[in-house]
Amino acid sequence: MTKNSLRLDHQSENGNPVIFFEGSIDEASLLEFKLPTDRPISLDLNNLSRVNSAGIQKWILWTRENTKAKVVTLRRINPSFVRVASITEGLFPSNWDIESFYVPYVNELNSEPEDILYVRDRQFTARELRIPPLVSSNLTQHRLALDVIPEKYFLFLKMRYPGIAIHLPPNL
Repeated sequence: MTKNSLRLDHQSENGNPVIFFEGSIDEASLLEFKLPTDRPISLDLNNLSRVNSAGIQKWILWTRENTKAKVVTLRRINPSFVRVASITEGLFPSNWDIESFYVPYVNELNSEPEDILYVRDRQFTARELRIPPLVSSNLTQHRLALDVIPEKYFLFLKMRYPGIAIHLPPNL
């Protein structure tokens, strides 16, 4: 593997496997393992640093080889993966679900960026996404404003959950 390639850390939470992805999904990434068909599994994408076009091709081939996985839950999907997922169809098989993903915000006082975690059954469901007009920073308690174009950034949800209603705040 190259220095910036993908690292996978296999752990267990509540008796179910969790795979933590770290590094890059690219031409050097090895996505050659099978997901379990007898129990749920979570894939944690929080520590992905980047995803390139060769990596997306590998990801799609790998997901197609794992369509018999029982239940796959994607969690803590970071903005780099969300951006790619919003312009690429076929990243998520129908039996894969989204538990959480990060949304870029910006501090209105100092323009510092901060990613806010959107969690299923809090900010979104398979039927709707409610984008708050402002949120409080987890770091400084200052107000944060959305730092993405919602119609583009949240396309991955529309691809995964056709018919999802995306409710924008009045000021966007």
